[in-house]
Formats: sequence, C-alpha cells, structure tokens
Amino acid sequence: MRQNFDVKGGPQLGRNNLPKLRDAMKAEGLDGFYVPHEDEYQNEYLPACNDRLAWATGFTGSAGAAMVFQDSAVIFADGRYTLQVRDQTDPDLIKVEGLPDPGPFGWLAEQSLSGKTVGYDPKLMTPNDLARLEEAASKARATLKPVETNPIDAVWHERPTPPLGAVTIHPMEYAGESEADTPGRASREQVCECPGHGDRQPDERQVGVSVGHRLVAHLHDSDRRHEGSHVPKPPHDEVRARAREGETHGARDREQCTG
Repeated sequence: MRQNFDVKGGPQLGRNNLPKLRDAMKAEGLDGFYVPHEDEYQNEYLPACNDRLAWATGFTGSAGAAMVFQDSAVIFADGRYTLQVRDQTDPDLIKVEGLPDPGPFGWLAEQSLSGKTVGYDPKLMTPNDLARLEEAASKARATLKPVETNPIDAVWHERPTPPLGAVTIHPMEYAGESEADTPGRASREQVCECPGHGDRQPDERQVGVSVGHRLVAHLHDSDRRHEGSHVPKPPHDEVRARAREGETHGARDREQCTG
C-alpha cells in the first residue's frame, strides 16, 4: 500500500471503543492489554483494517503504542505527534506519555501491578520487543498472558476489508532501481557483517531475499515462535543458498560497512 495523508481517527473512537475492548479483556481474564501500532507484518503505514491502535484510541500516527487497563489507559507517541496525539485522544480517558522515553516498556516497569495480568498479541511482537515487555512486566510484578485472539479483533465488528488491489511495480522515476537489479544487491547487503553482527553465520541472520519476482522472508529458527501466522515459510535451503551467494560477492560490501 502507499502512504496517504488523509487524517482520520479522533477522540470519538476511544470513547466508543475502549469500553468494548475492556469487555473483551475481562472475558479473557486480562487486567491490562498492550496495543502496539505495528501489525502482523511490522508495517509502519497500515491498511485501515490493521490499525488497531487507531481503533482503540483514535490516534492515527505512524508510530506509537498504548497500555489499556480496566480503569485507565496510556498512549505513547514521539515528538512528531505531540499536538496530533492530544487532538485525537480524549484526555479524560487516555493519558499521553513520550516515546521512546519512557515508552510503553519503561512506563510499565515503573508500575506496581502485583497480581495483575497483562495480555499481548504475540503475532504483533518482534522477539526484541517481547523480551523488553517480559522484562518490564517482571519489574512491575505483573503476569504476562499471550492471547490467541486479539481482544480488539474480537469486538471490531465493522472492521474494514483488507486491501485487495493488484500489486504494481513502482515506476523507475520513483523507485530509482528496477526490480531486476534488486535481488542481487539485497542479498549481498543482508549478509554484510556490520559491527555487532560479525560473529553470526549467514544462515543465522534475519534474511529477507527477493528471489526472481517473489519475495521470500526468513527468520532464524529461534525466532519462529514469534512469527505472524500468515508469514510464508520459504524453503530453508533456498534462503541459505541465496545468503551464501551474497557472501561470495560481499567482501567489498563488508569493507564498506566496517570501513
């Protein structure tokens, strides 16, 4: 999908939808629920059907998160959205905090939540974010609970349909590189041993490689429990072969990374 600048959302969404979300949370035995902006594919610019943060709070910025509890809610947004987040949320319902400081995990770590259960949707979490959420919940003495069905999805009855338009190739005047030239460069860049990654083997990295005219995505096996259920699993040998191909052409790229 392409970014557009149509502004939607607004305080009425939080007023209408927070009670529905809290009912769904209660049905799941949750005292709190973490709502990230990102969807199952970690997109920054979302189709309307995946913008759960906007549905729950009214905030439509491209980065943010919320912690929703039965008697309170906190939204986190960075300095780009200082005015927008206050315009789009109801201050009587939602408190505004900063991102990344304190951010949802820093804020959660400072709370006292002994005996409380905080839910999260594992399909929306990266391994790093999940580790930070677990650490924060431990400091707050809260119990974390992964949900099988996101409580927002359970009560979002007028959810927009997913985009079904045909995939189109971005014109060269905007892309700057043809689809035929991208795979080789991308595979070499993915295996570039930049600082902090030199101790990892090609098949241990997170690799996304465009093979022919289809995109394949691969996560290291230790990350697979956090993948979205709809992420395709390419043949492991195929990804490793492409990574090694990039490695044989990557000496110059590594020098540039470390140089």
